[in-house]
Amino acid sequence: MADEGKEKSATDQTTAEQRAEDGAKQSEEPKAAPKLSMKQRMAAQLAATNERYAEKYPKAHARVSRYCKVLNDVWQETFPNTELKVQDKMALRKERAKLAREMEEKQKNMTPEEIAAMEESIPEWKRNALVIASDEEEEEEKRERGIFGKMKAKVGERVGNTEAAQKFYQSEEYKKI
Repeated sequence: MADEGKEKSATDQTTAEQRAEDGAKQSEEPKAAPKLSMKQRMAAQLAATNERYAEKYPKAHARVSRYCKVLNDVWQETFPNTELKVQDKMALRKERAKLAREMEEKQKNMTPEEIAAMEESIPEWKRNALVIASDEEEEEEKRERGIFGKMKAKVGERVGNTEAAQKFYQSEEYKKI
């Protein structure tokens, strides 16, 4: 009986050692990647399918990609996501503010000689240039028209250049308006 007790304790020790080794092996193994959201999984699967399709059918892929881009542009123009636009603008403004703060801090720490050297390194035309960032942003937004906006502008130009339109612009009725 004493032998049986020794055997049980020996087997208990070996199983305990095996469990400890197994636990050490498990902790050494890399942990599983964080669980992706459904949207992320779908995007990854779509990207993989897109790559395979591009390799197998390059011409068809180019056409389909162009059509999908146009469809996406029309969708974004028809159903704009204002929240996303606001987030992008806020991120851009924060980035610009951060850069401005960094420049101010850098200039505060500069000696007058360093400031003079920095000003001399700037070309004359840049020193005299007046740049207003907000006006440039508004002009860029006006220039970035969607498909419908571009079509409207083209049609408007063509209609405005016709003889009938020119006569209408010169008429008294148009001047009254």
